[in-house]
Amino acid sequence: MDKGMNFFYILSGPLGYVMEWIYKLLPSYGWDIIIFTLLINIVKIPLQLSQQKSMAKMSAFQPMMMEIQTKYKDKPEKQQEEMLKLQQDYGYSPTAGCVPMLLNFLVMFGVIGVVYNPLERIFHISAAALTAAGEALTASGVAFTAITRDTNIIAQVVAGNGGVLGCFSAEQIATITEFSRHMNFLGIDLTRIPKLGLSLDIVLPLLSVITMFLSTHISMKASGQQMQGSMKLTMYMMPLMYLFFCFTFPLAFSLYYVISNIVMTVQTQVMRKF
Repeated sequence: MDKGMNFFYILSGPLGYVMEWIYKLLPSYGWDIIIFTLLINIVKIPLQLSQQKSMAKMSAFQPMMMEIQTKYKDKPEKQQEEMLKLQQDYGYSPTAGCVPMLLNFLVMFGVIGVVYNPLERIFHISAAALTAAGEALTASGVAFTAITRDTNIIAQVVAGNGGVLGCFSAEQIATITEFSRHMNFLGIDLTRIPKLGLSLDIVLPLLSVITMFLSTHISMKASGQQMQGSMKLTMYMMPLMYLFFCFTFPLAFSLYYVISNIVMTVQTQVMRKF
C-alpha cells in the first residue's frame, strides 16, 4: 500500500513539507533532522502535558482502585459500579491518556514515512519516476528492497547509471546529486539501514534505546507511578520494540528518536516543576 494512502502514515505528507522547508534553510540532513525533531516536540508540548497529567491522575487513583478491587473481588458487578462511581465523582477517565498516545504514534509513523522515502516526501519527486527508477535498478542487476530503494537510486544517480538517470528530469538529477552530498552526519549515512556489527551504524540505534529507557524511567518517576507487574514489563519491552524499528528503517529515524527522547526528558523535568 502506498504510504500516502495508509492511515498510519497520514502525517508523512505535511511533515515532508516541513522537512523541505528546513532543508532549504540549512542543507544538512543530520542537522535538519535535529531541527525537525525540536519543532515537532515543541508542537507536542500540550500532548505531553496532557499525558503526564493523566499518568499523575492514574498514580493518585491506583490505591482507591485497588481498594475497590479487593473489597468487591467476589462481586464483579458491584466492583464495576464502584469503579464507575469513582470516575464520575472525581472526573477521572482511565482512557484519557490514549488520545495523546495515539497522536504520538501517528507522528512517529509520519516521521518514518518521511525518512523511509525522502526523495518523494522531502523533494517531491513523483512516485511514477521513482517506480521507473526502481525498475531500472532491477534491470541493471542492483538488488534492493522497498526500504532501501531511495538509497540505491541516489547511489546509482551519483554513479551515472544511464538507465536510472533516464527516469528523472535534469532538475531532479541535480536535486538528488546535491542531496547525496548532505546525507552524512558525523560520518554516518542517514539514508542507510543499520546492520549489526562493529561500525558507526549501531551507535544511533543503541543511543535511541538507552535514551528511551531513561526518558520512560524519568517520566514514570515524575508521575509518581509505581512500576510493578505489567507496567514494569512494558517499560522494558518498549525500548526493544523501538530497537527493532531502528534496525528496520533508515538511520535518520534513529537520530530523530535519540533527539526526541532527550527533549522529552528535559520537558518532563521542566513540567514536573509546574
